[in-house]
Amino acid sequence: LPGARGRVRDGKRAPGTLILVRNGLPDWPIEDEQFIGWADPDLSEEGQLQVRSAARLLVESGHTVDTVYTSHSKRAIRTVWIILHELERIYLPVAKTWRLSAQRLGALTGLTVEDAVRLYGERDVLRWRTDLHERPPPRRLARPGAPYSAPRERDFGFLRTELDVLEAESKADALLRCEPAWRSIRKQLADGKNVLVVGHQLSLSALIQHVEDLTLEQAASVMQLPRGCPVTYSFERLKGGRLQALPPDPSHASIGAAHSVEPAGLPARPRIVPRLGEFLASPEDLERLALQQHPLRDSPTC
Repeated sequence: LPGARGRVRDGKRAPGTLILVRNGLPDWPIEDEQFIGWADPDLSEEGQLQVRSAARLLVESGHTVDTVYTSHSKRAIRTVWIILHELERIYLPVAKTWRLSAQRLGALTGLTVEDAVRLYGERDVLRWRTDLHERPPPRRLARPGAPYSAPRERDFGFLRTELDVLEAESKADALLRCEPAWRSIRKQLADGKNVLVVGHQLSLSALIQHVEDLTLEQAASVMQLPRGCPVTYSFERLKGGRLQALPPDPSHASIGAAHSVEPAGLPARPRIVPRLGEFLASPEDLERLALQQHPLRDSPTC
């Protein structure tokens, strides 16, 4: 099986498989999803169906999971619950860390793009959305009377003791703060455990950066990862214990590019398609799953 644990090569346990899943579509009152950030919506009904599709793909491909990492966001945690329920693995340990959270967008959280442009100007908003090192204004500096159309960011009180939590983050900030989480995940993989990570666009891009040895600029340009489609990485152990990602089956090489879509409202630019990750479904497969969708098991209620 692709995700079978306990494989042995040359008398040593082989590295585990890394499984990346982007959280399902959130229940968000604004049509575009640009400024969710650290707001904490749950999954929408469509998002729950996307997650069940992801679980179905893992079951059909024979992948197993030994441990799980995710953020503190409700939409990510609910995604984990549904996947583990469908895999009959609800007993597995789940490590929740703010380092895998979405980019913190400060005063932009809960605004539409149009309202953000009216408040701060098109040039600044475009800069915050595209520049690697530009931070949006923090929540405490929000413009008075801002027409928020959705909930603002949640106050995770337990983070007040964390010294490196920023009030608002650039793309580089959000990518760099994922490194401690990656070190922990890498250790689990080296121990032969199959690791499921449910995260957000930039936090998953940060893990792809480490696995595929990308630059920070390349990580910020990773394609929008499709919801409901797990991306898996297999590894070999090099001399000295270093893990090296293996290329996917050649028949799957073009599937990632087929998913690549430019976010709405941004200038077209080259997008990085993960070259070593295996996408478990094509866009057509996801459409088929959506039409056939029904839960593998009853929905979790707790």
